[in-house]
Amino acid sequence: MKTAKNNNMVTFRKGDYIIKQDSDTGDAYMIVTGEAEVFISDKTGRYRHIAYIGPNQTVGEMVLIDDAPHHIYAIATTHTTCHMINRDLLDERLNNSDAFVVSLLKLLTSRYRSLLEDYEDEHGKK
Repeated sequence: MKTAKNNNMVTFRKGDYIIKQDSDTGDAYMIVTGEAEVFISDKTGRYRHIAYIGPNQTVGEMVLIDDAPHHIYAIATTHTTCHMINRDLLDERLNNSDAFVVSLLKLLTSRYRSLLEDYEDEHGKK
């Protein structure tokens, strides 16, 4: 649950979900203070730890590029403040970027999603 929002700053309490797997919020987050755990849920309902992230690290960035749902959960492990980044903000910046750079970002994201799907096919996704 978001507990405060001001100028794209969002604060999460310990235990709050920052991102939920399969949600399509269109938002990514860069942690300013605090920490979050990133994990996935497999088809058996087991959670698989991916990483702990902290200040100046982002989570959920792929949805900004390809509009697909989030593949992960991120939960605040401490009181955590984040910059919320939405598609409109990224689109505004990408519109002023070199077309090659934009194409490369989309290609890399597409390939990464394919790898995730292969992993999920092999190990199962909830």
